[in-house]
Amino acid sequence: MTQKWMIDVLLDLSQCARENNYSALGEVLDDAIFIAAAEFRQRRAASGTGGADDAQAGNRTGDIEGHSLP
Repeated sequence: MTQKWMIDVLLDLSQCARENNYSALGEVLDDAIFIAAAEFRQRRAASGTGGADDAQAGNRTGDIEGHSLP
C-alpha cells in the first residue's frame, strides 16, 4: 500500500500555512515531506520492493513522490 496520502496531507498543510502567512510552519512541513519520502524509500528498499528510481526520487529538489513543492 502506498503512503502517498501522507505526503498529500503534509503538502496541503504546508500550502495552507503559507497562504495564512505562517511561513516558518510551511518550511517545517516541507521538511516533513522530505523526511516522509525518505522513510518511505527506506521501507521499500528494506522490503525489496524499491526500484532504481526510488534512490533518486528524494534527490530532486521540489519533487517528492510526484508532487511539486512551492
